[in-house]
Amino acid sequence: MLLVLENLLDAPALAALRTALLHTAPTDWQDGRATAGYAAAALKRNQQLPAQHPQAVAQGRRVLDALAGNARFVSFALPQRVLTPMFNRHADGDEYGFHIDNALRIDPLSGQRLRADV
Repeated sequence: MLLVLENLLDAPALAALRTALLHTAPTDWQDGRATAGYAAAALKRNQQLPAQHPQAVAQGRRVLDALAGNARFVSFALPQRVLTPMFNRHADGDEYGFHIDNALRIDPLSGQRLRADV
């Protein structure tokens, strides 16, 4: 079952997040295949901001705070922990073909193994 969280971030918060990511230096983005699982690596053509990058940390915190404050999300997922958000971008010709995401991931900031399919 999928849960849609409309307007998780209000317009000013979303604009601030987008602006921060758009002003991140192009050289700060890495090949998205670095975090792809075995099967998905051949299909993933995009760029990803490393989880330790200051903008990834700041904007990830913005998203995590919004999730923690959203009663619908909390009551639906009942999360004990939430995986650190990843920020990706696509250039012309980039794509992420049909794939199945990994059910388990290692959080790059905490080192904890977490379910990624909830």
